[in-house]
Amino acid sequence: MNLENNHVIDYEINNMNDIFYTGRMGNCVHYNGSNYNELKDLYELNSNMYLDNMDYNGDIVVMVGRDMSSGSGVIVRGKRIK
Repeated sequence: MNLENNHVIDYEINNMNDIFYTGRMGNCVHYNGSNYNELKDLYELNSNMYLDNMDYNGDIVVMVGRDMSSGSGVIVRGKRIK
C-alpha cells in the first residue's frame, strides 16, 4: 500500500485491532491489528473523491465527502463482511 501521495483526513477507532482511516482521492484503509487493508473499490469507483469525515458502529461504516470534479456531495456506506 502506497500512502506517499495521500493524506489521512479522518480516522475512527473501535478497538486497537479495528481502525479505519480515510483520505483524499477516495482512499480508505482498515487496520485489523496485524495488517492494513486498502479498500481499493472506493478509489476505482471515483478517483476524484475526497473523503473528509466518517463514523462507524458495529458492522456499519459511513464516509462523507465530495467529488472534486463536480463539487457534488458523496456518501459511502459499507458493511463488514464476516
